[in-house]
Amino acid sequence: MDAHDAIRTAKEQLASFFADEKIKNVGLEEVDYSEQDQEWRITLGFSRPWNEPKGALADAYAQLGQGRPERIYKIVHIPEGGAQRVRLTNRELAA
Repeated sequence: MDAHDAIRTAKEQLASFFADEKIKNVGLEEVDYSEQDQEWRITLGFSRPWNEPKGALADAYAQLGQGRPERIYKIVHIPEGGAQRVRLTNRELAA
């Protein structure tokens, strides 16, 4: 599996895991291969509908440049052997 295959698999798995939540704005953030663990670690960012400002506050936030929804970051761990044992973990941001 190369990086492109791992990214495609990660996006497919993320969409499957969160299908009921209707996530959007999915984007690739990081790609890493661990020789030690023999797995791809693909970090994806996305937004959830309930994290978007709504109503009168949405206009105020937009004027202040703060109208963007909160981003969530997840790491999709894909073993070299394939997608049958994919894991999903939180990506903790540096303080």
